[in-house]
Amino acid sequence: MRAQLMEREIFISEVANNAKVLNRTINDDDLLRFVVEEVVDRVSLYLRYDLDDKFDPRLVKVVARVASSVFKETNNNVDSEETETAIKSMSDNGQSITYGDATRNYLATVDDGELFGGCSRLLQSFRRIRGVSSKR
Repeated sequence: MRAQLMEREIFISEVANNAKVLNRTINDDDLLRFVVEEVVDRVSLYLRYDLDDKFDPRLVKVVARVASSVFKETNNNVDSEETETAIKSMSDNGQSITYGDATRNYLATVDDGELFGGCSRLLQSFRRIRGVSSKR
């Protein structure tokens, strides 16, 4: 028997509920909702889903694990005035190092493989193929 596919809103709610199970320190439902929606957007783009596509329920726990780790990262930086201290430039003999001062924006800068971690291989099997039609 085939599993019933889930609407986006139901999928988001289930992912949020499972993220709370994985991370019992989550107490900001607004931030959690924002993070889960953003992670679901990234997963949708990665899987090449359209906005009205339904989700396989087997992805709930996988996406919840990703959302839980992204929540931890986001929660640490949400109200922080810290800036990212990545090395922007470096000299050799003069030994000068310049640090970047861009504000952290984890999801905007991290690539799919790093974001999904060990789950990227699993998610690949759910990716859709996009065909290109050449009508003349």
